[in-house]
Amino acid sequence: MIDASRAMGQQVITSVVSQTFKEMLRRDPECARCDLIEYGKGWVYKWLKKNDYSFRKPTSDQKLPKKLKELKRRFLARIALKVQKHNIPRDLILNMDETGVELTPTIDRTIQSKEIKNVKVKGTDDKRQITVSLFIDYNGRLFDRIQVIWQGKTKKSPTIL
Repeated sequence: MIDASRAMGQQVITSVVSQTFKEMLRRDPECARCDLIEYGKGWVYKWLKKNDYSFRKPTSDQKLPKKLKELKRRFLARIALKVQKHNIPRDLILNMDETGVELTPTIDRTIQSKEIKNVKVKGTDDKRQITVSLFIDYNGRLFDRIQVIWQGKTKKSPTIL
């Protein structure tokens, strides 16, 4: 079951393995009381280890820039210089960050044979999402309003919640 699902690029998680075992035993005429057995995460983990499977993260090619520390230092120095030069009060120093929220959530792990080095999963390329902007002030207080940015361009789309 795991190998067949993974061959099609599908994700496999513990609840799927557990449910599959329950269903297989329920159909087995020689296992009259097997439906009473609980196949929880602990049991699944042991079975996976015994059968040479592990939780694997899909392969990614993203890498951080080699000069990241230097870029960060220069950025913070530029901010400090502007704050000092223009005498900006701490109450007006804000940090805003945007983060994407997936409309179709995907998990970042799947079950795969330990022998397989390149782990591909279907659906991980679905990039549909909304953008949420969060704001925090210099003192670390999170603003109680967030900005939500939708793909739509109509006036009916709410932007501030």
